[in-house]
Amino acid sequence: MRAVYKTRREPGAIEVREVDEPRPGPDDLLIRVQAGSICGSDVHVYRYSHGFEYIQPPFILGHEFTGVVEACGERVKEFRVGDRVVSEGVHYCGECPACRTGHTNQCRRFRIIGLHFDGGFAEYACFPARYAHRIPKAVPPEWAALVEPASVAVHAVRRGPELLASSAVVVTGVGPIGLMVAQVARRSGAGQVLVTGLDADEEKRLPIARELGLQVINVERQDLGQAVKDLADGYGADVVFECSGSSRALLQALDLVRKGGQVILVGIQSQTTEVYFTPLIRREISIHSAFCSTWVDFEAAIGMLSRRELSVGPLITTFALDKAEEALEASFNRQVGKAVLMP
Repeated sequence: MRAVYKTRREPGAIEVREVDEPRPGPDDLLIRVQAGSICGSDVHVYRYSHGFEYIQPPFILGHEFTGVVEACGERVKEFRVGDRVVSEGVHYCGECPACRTGHTNQCRRFRIIGLHFDGGFAEYACFPARYAHRIPKAVPPEWAALVEPASVAVHAVRRGPELLASSAVVVTGVGPIGLMVAQVARRSGAGQVLVTGLDADEEKRLPIARELGLQVINVERQDLGQAVKDLADGYGADVVFECSGSSRALLQALDLVRKGGQVILVGIQSQTTEVYFTPLIRREISIHSAFCSTWVDFEAAIGMLSRRELSVGPLITTFALDKAEEALEASFNRQVGKAVLMP
């Protein structure tokens, strides 16, 4: 089969190889991959960004993927050949205190498929059935490949305060996660949702945000502070979701939130950021982080996609599996909303 490998610990180093199909163990599913979407983490691995020095190539990339069950291990009872499934990205131990209290994304021994070990950017993939979720017929494969990032958006919004019709929400970053967080926040009750982007987003990502019916601002052309005041009746935002991973956006988020408001850190930072905390203390700003997702978030995301409460179609640009490096470059250069590889 063909598979997309990260071959070395350096920028680039992506290769499509012919390798043997994986064989399922007694607790595993073997799936024929239908689609796999490129995450910002995959781009960081491709670029070998700061914070990803832990990777141990060679391995097959891909933790956002979907497919059809081809074979089940002898101990697997809950799935059968022909089921459409996705895998959770975080593979957890199930035994540590975090896992036992339902916080599997905080597992002390977690490993991420496609980052710590072989993932789903291939014609076939294998993983333990305990991490699988069924996909309804109503969800096409290209959409199903986005269940994992959709679950991240669900988890991020669940980490914030209850959203009301009076809530003013700002989402910094119009990448796939930002666009999905904005939609989930709106679906969760927020009356006003504003997403921010840059000149580099004008070609592709800001038009997608507008197509999704979101309020949009280009912070390099408009006054973001004034836009938030207009949005929030002269006050700051009730909650800011920082989804870009930019140090500048993080500092902006801390300035934009109202007294007693919350900032939720979602985007993975590749740089250090110096923060002066005294104004935050005086304003009683709460800062939370949101990392990956849990079983509940996956099920919620699948339900939203199935009911068309979350629109991902406008984000998707498909690429052949052999064009993985081209898709990674397009993702890095903001030329696509979400690159989806089709084996």
